Amino acid sequence: SLLAAASQTATSIDTFINTNLNAVRVEAILPGLSQYLQLSQVERRSRNPEEVIASTTLLSLSRKDAVNIISYALLDLRGKNILDTYTPGIGSDESQRDYFIQPLKTGYPYASAMRLSNRVPGQVTLYFSSPVRDATGKILGVLRLCYNATGIQ
Repeated sequence: SLLAAASQTATSIDTFINTNLNAVRVEAILPGLSQYLQLSQVERRSRNPEEVIASTTLLSLSRKDAVNIISYALLDLRGKNILDTYTPGIGSDESQRDYFIQPLKTGYPYASAMRLSNRVPGQVTLYFSSPVRDATGKILGVLRLCYNATGIQ
């Protein structure tokens, strides 16, 4: 009985992770995200239609699970957070994070290990990320999802 319960729990967690990896992969191909990442740094400084579309897209994605999704962000090729639904995160350097490095290295979506949040004491988070590509397949940046791991319960 205990083995069956453990097996069911493992299957549920695997399904959750695979579902989110697939979702972030599909979300990363939304055209508004790649169009914004293709703008130069100078163009990103002024409010423009591409930013409005990318911001609206991230906000819409974050509303899929308003309880457990902490934030969605776009990271440029240097790991700089250039657009985030958690606005205090914009401008931060995430270049040394596994969820940034691995999608660039492998070209595939990535799920991080669970870790304590830097923002909220005691909160455990999980990151899902995927490369964002242009129409030719060139990687432009990374779409990153920060998820409240208590949602896995």
